[in-house]
Amino acid sequence: MKRRWRVVLATFCVEALAVVAVLTYGALSLMAVVIIYWVDLAFVIVRAVTRQLLGGETTDVQLPKSLPQFRLLKHKRGTLDVSVYPLSVYPQSFPAVLFSLSILAVSAVTTAAVLAVSVPAQFWGDPMTPLVLTGGGIAAATKSWLVYTDHTDRGGTTTSHGAGFLATKRQMLVLLYALVVYLVAGITTTALADPDVERVALFAVLSVILLRVAYGIRASRPASNPSGSAGRVESKRSDDQLSATPAPRLRPDELPLETVEPVSWASPAAGFVNALTTGGVVDGQFSESGLLLRFYVMFVSILGTLAAVNGSSLFRSVIAGVIVLGVVFWLLSTVHMELAFGEIEYQFYETAIVAYDRRLMEPQWSVLYDNIETISVDRGLFSSPAWLDAGTVGLELSDDTAPPPDEHGRASILFVSDPEAVRNWVDARHRDVRESR
Repeated sequence: MKRRWRVVLATFCVEALAVVAVLTYGALSLMAVVIIYWVDLAFVIVRAVTRQLLGGETTDVQLPKSLPQFRLLKHKRGTLDVSVYPLSVYPQSFPAVLFSLSILAVSAVTTAAVLAVSVPAQFWGDPMTPLVLTGGGIAAATKSWLVYTDHTDRGGTTTSHGAGFLATKRQMLVLLYALVVYLVAGITTTALADPDVERVALFAVLSVILLRVAYGIRASRPASNPSGSAGRVESKRSDDQLSATPAPRLRPDELPLETVEPVSWASPAAGFVNALTTGGVVDGQFSESGLLLRFYVMFVSILGTLAAVNGSSLFRSVIAGVIVLGVVFWLLSTVHMELAFGEIEYQFYETAIVAYDRRLMEPQWSVLYDNIETISVDRGLFSSPAWLDAGTVGLELSDDTAPPPDEHGRASILFVSDPEAVRNWVDARHRDVRESR
């Protein structure tokens, strides 16, 4: 079988620059190489995120529950068209994308802090540094483009599944990269003062470069069978989706007899409560760690407010940071709710209820009247969060049907203005179908 030469060329893009840095930069090349490799890892994450958003190659990830979850989108069907560019993104990828970008953000902040404090001053004062780092960015971008195009043919068809998977070992390496930079900075400082240490360190770096080249060449071999790691990732993703989200029945050909939709401002209200309660809206899934975090933040805010009133500039900054963080969490949660149900239209047909997303132009779930056991109406608290004058109609289904009540919010008719009328309509259709059997 022929090798995938674009992968081989991509490997040499970064490693060739690393070799040049080692041969011409001396002991300072240790810092140059470790920074270039971080940039390379950053582009790996960006490439995985791109595959997740545009290709729907999303694996199941568990974010820390104290963070915005976007979990209601895990089983979202359809794609979201981006009007500025002729692109379609998969909302179901947002949880994995948030997870990947969170890792990258934490790594960027911690690594930048270590670079600012621990790196020898000679490195930043050397005239070669801007050239090497700029070349590293260009090389890493070129490598990612070559690998990305290797997974897609000229017609835009995906040729390699699982390319959007971010390996756990890479996730851990990115998270702990600041520690790697700190250790390399200490070795560099010692190498600048001791030629023997410099020679040993440069030999070690060249060895790492050769190992990366060998790994890249090995990775360029075509997969011999579909049971490889990428195949396992793809099959895992497909199995999860099939088990968690049964394919919805197509909408009937006739027009719906009745339609309802969530009330105005449902998304901001639900987003506010969801951010405040760590995700209790819609599916009732709370997080103890998230609640504890919010309790600590509230405690610090109270003390900070008292200190700020007495003129403490430090606590004024803390309060400002807490406010900004709260607004960001609320906005993220509002986007989450808007994508989850903001454009949902509940359509009532002769035999079934269909939740149709008008933004994605796809049915999200379908429930036959015959599979409904009981119908309930809930008002107050999270069934009509915050200021909403609305209610939620819950559908309890028979044991062998999916989705179950309130799981991912998929069997609830959410935040409608007259839930009692909806219940009466569904109950009447339910009785008519049962009596006609």
